[in-house]
Amino acid sequence: MKVRELRIERASDLLEKLYQMPCYACDFILFSAYDPFQSVGIAQTEFLDAVFALKAENLELGKFIDDGLQLVRDSRLNRYTIGSNLVQVLVDRLRTPESLELAIERAAQLHSKPDPAPGPKREYCRSDGLNRLAEFGFLAYVKLSDYEKAIDFFKTHYVDRDTEVSLFVLLQWLRSLEREDLWQREYERSVKAGIKPRDSLSGAYRHLKSRGELPRYY
Repeated sequence: MKVRELRIERASDLLEKLYQMPCYACDFILFSAYDPFQSVGIAQTEFLDAVFALKAENLELGKFIDDGLQLVRDSRLNRYTIGSNLVQVLVDRLRTPESLELAIERAAQLHSKPDPAPGPKREYCRSDGLNRLAEFGFLAYVKLSDYEKAIDFFKTHYVDRDTEVSLFVLLQWLRSLEREDLWQREYERSVKAGIKPRDSLSGAYRHLKSRGELPRYY
């Protein structure tokens, strides 16, 4: 391995460790500022993207995807970041259909792996991580312009005991993508399947049927 490649590999490993420090601190008071990433002067998404940038120079595609998915799944969040923000960072880094398709396959494989240390305290974190993988597959398929597979991937992999919550999240994504046709279809399918949507969704559906568009807020 060339000297430059060795340096990039070492820098990549060190930067990932540095990123993981404020992630760890998100659960504790280790920094003086209100937020750990604020303390080091960088947004969590920007820091993660910098980690991905070095990894992309250093790793073959499959390894890059595996590392990226695990970081997206396992990263603790600061006060200004939600899991889908990290998901979007990785999706944006994958710029070819081949890389997106491979990443979707690896995300499904990672989703199916059993928890190595199950326990009640880990259940929420595990579910949150699995749902980030579900959202990753959804957004990767959207980037490939395959909305049917995106919806199928989400519905297969999103984890919530309450099916209405899963429906709400899916409809939020479809609304953000301005796919009101799919929003209406998925709403109607869910009602037919016996799911009772919350009042705000029912009101939005009536608004869509009567006016041809979703309300600005619901």
